[in-house]
Amino acid sequence: MAIWIAGAVVLTGIGAAPAACGSSPSGTGPAFTISGDVSGLYPGASLPLHLTVVNRERFPIEITSITTTVSAAGPQCAGSNLSVTSFSGNVTVPAGSVTALTVNATMLHSAPGACQGQVFALQYRGAATRS
Repeated sequence: MAIWIAGAVVLTGIGAAPAACGSSPSGTGPAFTISGDVSGLYPGASLPLHLTVVNRERFPIEITSITTTVSAAGPQCAGSNLSVTSFSGNVTVPAGSVTALTVNATMLHSAPGACQGQVFALQYRGAATRS
């Protein structure tokens, strides 16, 4: 079974999230995409970050991991003010289907006031195998 990675850059946080894409093992186009958003974060809050995984292949895939990298939301609001748990497991996404997963996003108690109302850029990276 081949393993491949989907990368995505998605804006999220207190705001909206656009779609993103990854590459198939053959490099012919998107294999699967990961997008998601969370809103209502405040210092000390831990809220569900709802992820959507879209399988663009003609065969089922099994998602084995998803990690999220958080970038700064502004010059005075470092990405380290927000942490996102990783997904690890085995979730099958049927061919041409969509599956929802949930991880947690937590804003530090000590997040500065400069983070209020800001949007963090999140980069999702997932691994999957052909199921």
